[in-house]
Formats: sequence, C-alpha cells, structure tokens
Amino acid sequence: MPTSDEDKPKKKPATTAKPKQKPKAKVKTKPKVKTKPGADIQPG
Repeated sequence: MPTSDEDKPKKKPATTAKPKQKPKAKVKTKPKVKTKPGADIQPG
C-alpha cells in the first residue's frame, strides 16, 4: 500500500497521466506482482 501512496503524489501533477496511469498502473502492478513476484524484481 505504501507504494500506491508514493505514486499518488508523483502522478498528481500529471493531470493527463493521472486518470490514465492510475487504473493501468494499479492493474498492472497487482497481477504482475501476484502472478510473478520474480518478474517484478528482474525488471525493477
């Protein structure tokens, strides 16, 4: 949850990226970390 909070203030200034990146980043981060925990560590 701390990761989402940190992403909120960073994407806040981006009005265009806020609505588009908010739903996408959340959906992509959840299935990727849950489905493949190792994949998140490799690209990260």
